Amino acid sequence: MRARRFESYIAKRGVLFVLVCMFAAGCSMKEKENVSEKAYQAVVEEHAKIFLPIDGDGAVYDGVILAVGRYLNQETDRESTLKEVDKAVKWLEESEEQLEEYELPAGMPAFLEECGILPEEFEMFGNSRGSQLETYIQDLKSLREHLEYAEEFDFEYEEVEFWHDIYGNVQESNRGYYYYGSVNYWFAGWDVEQAAYVQEKIVDKLESYLPENRSWETDREIVEQKTNRYLDDIEESLGVISGHLAEKKELLYEMKKLLGE
Repeated sequence: MRARRFESYIAKRGVLFVLVCMFAAGCSMKEKENVSEKAYQAVVEEHAKIFLPIDGDGAVYDGVILAVGRYLNQETDRESTLKEVDKAVKWLEESEEQLEEYELPAGMPAFLEECGILPEEFEMFGNSRGSQLETYIQDLKSLREHLEYAEEFDFEYEEVEFWHDIYGNVQESNRGYYYYGSVNYWFAGWDVEQAAYVQEKIVDKLESYLPENRSWETDREIVEQKTNRYLDDIEESLGVISGHLAEKKELLYEMKKLLGE
């Protein structure tokens, strides 16, 4: 289960690399004055239809991390916290069940091409929600398992503390990864008026994927560098997870030896 999360982020890095290569190969932004208002507004609005639900998933996940944090700070009880987790898992699972394969609407490929965006890459972006939903569901179910027995066993309480902190750290990195890699990246070369439309229709409506000290970059290379730094942070956290799981596996092995199993 944890391995899937690592593979998910490696896949994301691969997708970004493909995008970088495609643009470097010659699919650059058209001259700003040659992009019609109708085209750039249509592209931004289509992006919002894709990305705002992804951001909403992140906000639901954030709510559970906050709820578990309140429990660990003795601000609320376990039962109410479990209900918060169950509510979030149900919402995320229902969202996953309702997912349909994304296809570009009629006329959108022409608008994307006018804006210098490859339609096939944008369609890939349109189908990106499912992998993160799966990761969030797995995380919260795992956290719930430990939370359920946190007051019966000290080691389970410690597990809740560990996973709460590491999931929180990864989510903080997600804010930057998605903001730069899934919003700023697509519109990095746009002029002031066009970028203002992105701000109005997408950025101002985000609830989760807004990193601290963020900026709006106009150079796609800088966007890529920032996105990769957040990916590096995520992979560092995944390394901590790997070490933790290896330690637990070794402890279980030693216990079995003592019991003669």
